[in-house]
Amino acid sequence: MNKNLIYSFKGFVLAVLSIAAIKFITFIYTLYFTNKTANTDTIVKAPAPYFFVINERGKKLFQDSCSVCHSISMRVEGPTLENIEDRVTSCEILYEYIRNSKKVIESGDPYFTQLYEAFNKIQMKSFPNLTDSDIDDILIYINQYYENKYHKISSAAN
Repeated sequence: MNKNLIYSFKGFVLAVLSIAAIKFITFIYTLYFTNKTANTDTIVKAPAPYFFVINERGKKLFQDSCSVCHSISMRVEGPTLENIEDRVTSCEILYEYIRNSKKVIESGDPYFTQLYEAFNKIQMKSFPNLTDSDIDDILIYINQYYENKYHKISSAAN
């Protein structure tokens, strides 16, 4: 046989073996890392932090129900609402207060009784029509507004 033909054949076999080895390594890699390679769209498209997006439903509910007497960061007729969830002992009491402030004050809750005294014994208007979902949206909006202000995010429409 011709030496050039032998070298060509060896080169061809070596190239085929190299391609087969690369294909085999790729196959093993995809089997081993299936979870990481299957959902590449979710890895690339990570959601933005919650404070970049304003809860529009909560904003509207806040404007319709709360903004007459409350501001998020400034005292108006009622207390400020930033960090309200940190000041109230439980969400159930907060939800009940929003729906029926008189009942909670009469029950003797220390925080709301002190608040009632501090604001010249003026009770908050009751909102019995607000659902848990409505109140959740309002609280989410308040938190988002506060976070946007605290982080000075100018791209968010407050």
